[in-house]
This record gives sequence, structure tokens and C-alpha cells, in this order.
Amino acid sequence: MDEHVFNAGGTPTSGSSVNSTSYELSLVSIGEGLAGPLDLSSASYSTSLGFPSAYPAPGEVDRLTFTDEQTLAWIAEHAAGRYNLYRNTIASLPGLVYGDCEQQAIASNTTSDTDTPASGSAFFYLVTVENRLHEEGIKGYDGAGTTRMGGFCP
Repeated sequence: MDEHVFNAGGTPTSGSSVNSTSYELSLVSIGEGLAGPLDLSSASYSTSLGFPSAYPAPGEVDRLTFTDEQTLAWIAEHAAGRYNLYRNTIASLPGLVYGDCEQQAIASNTTSDTDTPASGSAFFYLVTVENRLHEEGIKGYDGAGTTRMGGFCP
């Protein structure tokens, strides 16, 4: 038996209790977290709190590389619904902006950029992932180990 609650907290009402030697009860909610403490367990069953594992929190995108002069690729992230590409010039890095939204809602783990930076300049790129709940992952960490901040794709 699976019970799913949308925006209702997911808490059994009035201290409901379950007793059986032949099933496992898992309570899951989307929209609001399950309230605790919730201790419904015995030697033959257990309960769990939290969001469904089908929608894990988005992580950091790894190994962004160029496969040719215009094509960027990265390792697919397990939480991926879609990706966002950020780009700016190397000269803008000290400003802690970490790129402007260049492309959004990229469906695969590859994209192209045909723009050429001005003479004497260069672009940098960052990719983020959005899970299927449209939660966007981080842009990674700077040299001091701090999470990169800045704007996000609309």
C-alpha cells in the first residue's frame, strides 16, 4: 500500500496506528514535508518520512567539456529533468556573478554555442540541472569552497 498526500502534510490523523505482520507502510507527500515524529513500526513493518526518491534533489553538474569548437557536453545528472547553461566573459569572474542565463530548459546533456568572444577575451561556462519538480541545483563551488551565487534562469 502506498499513500500519497498533496499539500496536506502527510500526517495520519488522530494518532492512527497500524498493526500487521505482512506489510510495510510508507508515507510520502509532495508539496509539504511529512510532519514528525512519526513512529509507526514493529518487527514486521516500518515507516519512512520524506519526499519520494523518484525526485531527488538536483546535484552539481560534473565534467563540462567541449567535444568540438561549438559543442559542450557534461555527465548526465541522475536528477535531471532539464539543464541550464550560464555564460559570461572571464573578465567578469571577480564580480561573483558566475554567468548569465545563456540557454535554459536544455533536454539533453549536450548543447552548442556558436558565439565567439571578442578578440583578447574568453567565455566561461557553468551548467546547472533542474529536477522534475523544477528545483535548480547549484553552480558549484568557488576556490574557497563557497557555493557560487548569482542569478538563475527564469
